[in-house]
Amino acid sequence: MTSLNDLLYVILKDSAIKIYIQDLSGIFSNPLCEVDLKNKSYSSPMYDFFGKNNKCLSCREQSLNSALNSSAPFIRKCPCGMSEAVCPVILDGKIKCILYAENISDQSQESTDALNSFCEEAYDFSSAKVILDNCSPQSDVLKILEVISSYIILLLNNFSFAETKSEEYGTHWVVENLKKHIENEYFKDINLKQMASLYDFNEKYLGRIFKAETGVTFHEYLNSVRLEAASLLLTDSEESVVKISKKCGFNNVTYFNRIFFKRFEKTPLEYRNSKSNRFWDKHSYLL
Repeated sequence: MTSLNDLLYVILKDSAIKIYIQDLSGIFSNPLCEVDLKNKSYSSPMYDFFGKNNKCLSCREQSLNSALNSSAPFIRKCPCGMSEAVCPVILDGKIKCILYAENISDQSQESTDALNSFCEEAYDFSSAKVILDNCSPQSDVLKILEVISSYIILLLNNFSFAETKSEEYGTHWVVENLKKHIENEYFKDINLKQMASLYDFNEKYLGRIFKAETGVTFHEYLNSVRLEAASLLLTDSEESVVKISKKCGFNNVTYFNRIFFKRFEKTPLEYRNSKSNRFWDKHSYLL
């Protein structure tokens, strides 16, 4: 039987549309539902151009919330003038996954005006306009999502897949999803309670699964990812410690300093200076 990945390839090979699938129930545990990483990661040329700013993140959150409360596919307009099509895939009364179609536009003057307004403060409008002009028309996108949704339901109805950890496929699907969620959105205010609600799990049970699989708690894993991101920014930028801590999801710089020291045995400034000195020691010939 044709895999979901093959179906996506056939549908999208000559299209500018980007399809992202948010797995809420472990459908990727079914080998025929496994897809390329590009279809598991939320991305589009415009989203990347704006650098995942707060308005884009808020837009994503609104799309997710709307999908969780809807049984029908819909199209919503983003603040930047782009459109996004969203389709919840429902089986036995439960949302199994959510399909997102990105890089689409209604190609109207209203969209161009919205993009111009969005770019006013900090972005180059002409560069963003090129991206908007290269978007796919949104006219048939809901039909495309409905075809993909119907095929996913067909696969799930005809092939059983692991609801929990399987030796063949490794880690429990929900743990993999949580790790990916953290790695993509560590800079946001996220916690285990939110994730339990999103994936329809008991919070304590989800916490036990996560720790059993990773050896650390959800909060410890989140902090670890945030600290790694902070260490890179300390090395590669000149931004202040306060700004970096906030950028990486820490609302309290005192707490950030404390756990950073516990992880790296240096304060953030000491860490930055040590990396800077190491660079010049290695490249002393440049002096």
